[in-house]
Amino acid sequence: MILGLSGKYCAGKSTVAAYLRDNAWFHIDVDKVGHEVLQEQSEAVSQAFGQEIRLQDGTIDRKALGALVFADGGKRKRLEAIVHPAMVERVAEMAAAAAPDANGDQKVVVDAALLFYMGLHRMCDRILFIEAPSLIRYFRGRSRDGISWKEFRQRNRSQMHIVSQAKSEGADIHSVSNWLCRQALFRSVDAVVQP
Repeated sequence: MILGLSGKYCAGKSTVAAYLRDNAWFHIDVDKVGHEVLQEQSEAVSQAFGQEIRLQDGTIDRKALGALVFADGGKRKRLEAIVHPAMVERVAEMAAAAAPDANGDQKVVVDAALLFYMGLHRMCDRILFIEAPSLIRYFRGRSRDGISWKEFRQRNRSQMHIVSQAKSEGADIHSVSNWLCRQALFRSVDAVVQP
């Protein structure tokens, strides 16, 4: 089974991904794939956004780039056009290469906030969408990333298209709320991922 894992910023995807990894799921972190592709495409990215987004060692300053693209939808789309095609290709290769577990089952989780937006949902058998109220997500983001209310609102606006009701070709979509305790979250996840 290929399970898509999605949700907005600080909804709890990382918590669910860690839980699934601990339960023998092969985890594809699409953000991590994006970081790798971003560095591989650093020349094209710096040509599109200027040399000021490069650090002294030549790598892309993701924080500076993030500040640019989260504040401007046109710049975000330009960045996506550079990195998304290579990301989708790499994720598909990783999912296809995942080894089966001890029972002979392939259990792959594709962890991506932009699962639907990037078209990654098309490779999934089931989709798990993690939800949490905005205020809870803001406090999580402030605690984890030191994000300001303004930065949170910008990030939240840029993720308006991330919704649990998105259509999927052939995959069942399940929404799980993450605003109570972890045990309740994990019980809800188990109910979705059981064969």
